[in-house]
Amino acid sequence: MLNTVNEIAALLKDTFLAQREIIVLDAPDCDLTALAIQINQGEIFEAWQLLRSHVSTTQRWPVVVATWNWDGQQRDWPTDMADANFLDRQAFRGEHAQTQIAHYLPDTIIARSQDVDLDAFLAEEAANQRRLVDAHVLKEDIDYEIGNIPEQFDRSSIQSQLLSSVDRNELQSTLDLEKWLLDWEIAHGIGIAPPMEEEGYLSWYEPDSEQSLALNLLPTVNSWESVVYLHWYGSESAGSETVTAFLKRWHQRYGAELVCHYGTMLQLVVNKKPATLWEAFDLAWEQTAIAPCTTLLPGISLRNHARELMACDRWFLHERP
Repeated sequence: MLNTVNEIAALLKDTFLAQREIIVLDAPDCDLTALAIQINQGEIFEAWQLLRSHVSTTQRWPVVVATWNWDGQQRDWPTDMADANFLDRQAFRGEHAQTQIAHYLPDTIIARSQDVDLDAFLAEEAANQRRLVDAHVLKEDIDYEIGNIPEQFDRSSIQSQLLSSVDRNELQSTLDLEKWLLDWEIAHGIGIAPPMEEEGYLSWYEPDSEQSLALNLLPTVNSWESVVYLHWYGSESAGSETVTAFLKRWHQRYGAELVCHYGTMLQLVVNKKPATLWEAFDLAWEQTAIAPCTTLLPGISLRNHARELMACDRWFLHERP
């Protein structure tokens, strides 16, 4: 593993990142360091690709990060990096009200991630939805969805079926409703392409000129372990071990690799898409189970998110307060 500024500078000497500032980032509470390389807007993906190609040499996974200077003050790049405190462990400590440092160190979280039962987690999330969703709200969702059904179909009959299913407790959540509607759409030949008006909601966030950027080289070769070093807001409820396990599953199934981590946003590239709409629906449910804002904020249905995932090779996960 490359551990010094000089080693990284030597690796980059004949590239467009030659002569860039490089600093060592230390994590409080534990013996953990990363190396940060200064990068600019407009070269984010190119810089990531360059360091991605050298992972076998650096033994460090590259992740693009950005500072958020809420006070509006301009600082020099090293000061911005130090103030951002990217490797801080306090957020991890708060996930499960951990009081012992050993409970929230990277190696411990990685070990816990290997024991996570993702299917059990998803089942519990589905059960929670059914407990929390009010029948009146669900019927309002049905009223809205009926308007999306093509006019050549008998909307009133479909609505009656759905409302009766709610009254019989056969439909108890938005997830149940989405599954019913997707099954109906497939049976009636509704295409897999997402509606045109929904395009763009998965567009990657582009930092502005006031944000300092860095390519952080983390002490792991595994993309999915990035979130045990850089805390993601979506881990607040799910737990970093669960998010790590999902990222590993998605890497194994779709070749998903983390490129950018902006605190509340994760941006990934994938080299394989879901093969069927139902597979894409399961993936969409997995994503929204840990990052509901991904579809909630733009107002995207789960089944149309699934359709989008069949077409795109870049993912955008978003979870915020």
